[in-house]
Amino acid sequence: MLKREELDYADIFNFHLWCEDTEFDLYIDKLAKQLCKKSPQLSKLKNSTIHKHLKVIILNLWCVWLNDKKKYLVISRRKNSYAKSTLPARYNQIGISFKINIVIDALISNNSIEFHNGINYAEYKRRSRIRAKLNLINQIVKNNKISQSLIQIARNAPCIILRDKDIDDDKKVNVEYRDTKRTNEMRDGLIEYNNLIRRTHIDIPTFPSSGIKKSNGDVVKINFESDVSKFTHRVFSNNSWKDGGRFYGSWWLQLPSEWRKHIRINNKPTTEIDFSCLHIIFLYAKVKINYWKDIGKDAYDLTSVGYKMDKKLRDFLKIVLLTSINCEKGKNKDIEKARASVQHHMNKNKTEYMWVKERGIDIKQLIMDFADYHKPIKKYFYSGAGLSLQYIDALIAEMVLNHFTNLKIPVLCVHDSFIIQSKYGYGDGDKSLQWMMGSIFQEVLKSEIKNYALPKMKFDEMLTMDEINKLVSKNKEIPKEYWDRVDAHKKRKYVINWYNQDEVRYSGEGL
Repeated sequence: MLKREELDYADIFNFHLWCEDTEFDLYIDKLAKQLCKKSPQLSKLKNSTIHKHLKVIILNLWCVWLNDKKKYLVISRRKNSYAKSTLPARYNQIGISFKINIVIDALISNNSIEFHNGINYAEYKRRSRIRAKLNLINQIVKNNKISQSLIQIARNAPCIILRDKDIDDDKKVNVEYRDTKRTNEMRDGLIEYNNLIRRTHIDIPTFPSSGIKKSNGDVVKINFESDVSKFTHRVFSNNSWKDGGRFYGSWWLQLPSEWRKHIRINNKPTTEIDFSCLHIIFLYAKVKINYWKDIGKDAYDLTSVGYKMDKKLRDFLKIVLLTSINCEKGKNKDIEKARASVQHHMNKNKTEYMWVKERGIDIKQLIMDFADYHKPIKKYFYSGAGLSLQYIDALIAEMVLNHFTNLKIPVLCVHDSFIIQSKYGYGDGDKSLQWMMGSIFQEVLKSEIKNYALPKMKFDEMLTMDEINKLVSKNKEIPKEYWDRVDAHKKRKYVINWYNQDEVRYSGEGL
């Protein structure tokens, strides 16, 4: 019997995977006929319905297998999961329905997939899991010789997502909305960005094929040849265009900071620049205090109130801040709500936060001490203001990405941090990331908070020239697989406007 941890190692089913290869479509039709012979229920469906559902299932299974052969795929067997109220048409452009379960049953009967039913106990809930068996993978890869680069995000996949107020972490409901001039503007900008990133080679030469283990125990594996893992979308919360709006989806968001400086864009070294203590600056600006000019002290240094500071505690205080200001003010016991929220975050990453208990840190006292350390903005703790602050940093990110996309310069976003080719990192003018981040920061603060403040930027230490030369030269320290990916990228032809079907042109650009 499989352990719980094995089945929990899974990816969410992607309703927007697609492939426009004729050979792959022929394979799907052949497999559909094979399945129909063994499944009377499947044979009753229209051929087009079978083809569509089977195609998306196989692409999901294949995509997960390419990332990690041990990983499972989460699939819902509940009819309500496919209802329009739960899955609006905007977020289901391909038109996946509850009939997907008939196709899954046929694959199970054909011994093509491994299946584990879901669990719905009070103390533990888990949706069903599926995973491709080796005979199915052999059909896809060996018999049909289909390149993994053919797995794509569908051209009409949604990149602007509006969510209702979260019931809990496992019940995030996407809601339908009417397009406005603003939503169209955001979508147009993100389509252009995704098109540029899709045809840009983004890689880490020394990243181990076995993946890396994060502090919380999770293993991060990256399929650098997949265009799917580069697709970026925005998520707004609480059914409001003023809450959230951050950029998600791309693989570089999974990386610990120490790995991000090894990212190469079109085989060139990169620089990362981020805003220091951004949300704290926003909150102080709201009470008309220019934080770095008027106060200037480290926003996360509680040494003066008896704490022994290190990177672990400093990073934990960022969680405390975000969690505390996200807690909505109640009738009483606001501090207890914040404590429970921080504890909930810790419980989801028990291994990562064992040190908190070992050090004897009282979470409730830490929250109170941190709030007292920032008395001028204490009123914003337990105010539910966190998502509105994310909206402001997302506006900055939107303007930075749009600016450099218009210049055809790829830039990667990690919320309030940006990664760009080193030659565009510093200096003056519109091709300097540092300069543009400062200018856009002032513009957004003036429009959203109606006040002025100075930003402080942190620059990740650049690689030395010796390190850069090692990466540029084809030496033994860089695996051959990296150079194979570089060469494959050079040979690929990319649809310039893949996510915009109005204009279809091809490019061999990149490196």
